[in-house]
Amino acid sequence: MTKPYALTCKLGFECITCSRCGGTGNYSWNAINGTRCFKCRGAKIARTKRGAAAANVYAESLKVPAGSLVVGDTMQCEDYLAGKRWFAPIVSIVATERDGKVVLDITTDHPKAGKSGLVTWPEYLVRKGWLTVDKTAKLQLALDYQDTLTATGTPRKRGA
Repeated sequence: MTKPYALTCKLGFECITCSRCGGTGNYSWNAINGTRCFKCRGAKIARTKRGAAAANVYAESLKVPAGSLVVGDTMQCEDYLAGKRWFAPIVSIVATERDGKVVLDITTDHPKAGKSGLVTWPEYLVRKGWLTVDKTAKLQLALDYQDTLTATGTPRKRGA
């Protein structure tokens, strides 16, 4: 049940007009970002507490333990300094033991970004590349979850 004032974001999560910039996408000027609003990141709309809680559930549902990945899967890679993300296919996974713990060395190969690697524990959660059908099902579960939340983003104690 959505409120009459609520908008929907691109994926369908509940949003409202940004209260900081008034829906312009601009706020005060700074040397790094110009006049872009920090709350909505220039999008002119911001998620409500319900929408944010459901979006977090959706984002977490797209993550899997690194130990469950196999060669041929795709996973999200990041360049933290440049602030860029991309999906790349996994070309090798090597498990080694360091200091009594199993460590995975995952190598990906992207046509534009080149080879990149991730050294992590098997239980570390990584964003996996899903098929559209799977993502649609996970999105629908998150949107259904959104309908069970109160305006403060917490689960209802009674049925709606």
